[in-house]
Amino acid sequence: MELTIGANDTVRDIAFTSSVKAGLGGLLETEISGRFAAEGGPAINFDAGLSLPSIPSIPFN
Repeated sequence: MELTIGANDTVRDIAFTSSVKAGLGGLLETEISGRFAAEGGPAINFDAGLSLPSIPSIPFN
């Protein structure tokens, strides 16, 4: 929950937030987050990332 305070300690906005994050062995990571604010309305964000592991080089002689 987020609470935005304005001048003279008045409440400007109240928002409920949620976030879910999942990963697969360090290779794939995804996150979904949502926010519903009394003034701003709903918002949903989705982020995904892929990390490729480094492969050591093998010298050829």
